[in-house]
Amino acid sequence: MGAATFNTDRVPTCDDVVSALLSGHPLGQPVSTRSVLADFRATAPASLETDDAIVESVVRIATGRTMAVVFDHRVAPEPSAMSWQSDAAV
Repeated sequence: MGAATFNTDRVPTCDDVVSALLSGHPLGQPVSTRSVLADFRATAPASLETDDAIVESVVRIATGRTMAVVFDHRVAPEPSAMSWQSDAAV
């Protein structure tokens, strides 16, 4: 994604930042929530928006522009970190 630019007459909203980030996104390529979150945090480091609020903005804006969204910002737990017993072992 490219560098985001904003109107300096007011503080940009979450939607402003996401819209600017997505405007430089290559056509036909899916939008990665992980990439947008990283770019958002780099562009607006003082923002208090939660990851969920930013992802909501991404979905709303990207789908309005007929872009596909890949939800890759949450990492699956390691198989060794999962703790459960199978019913057969009980």
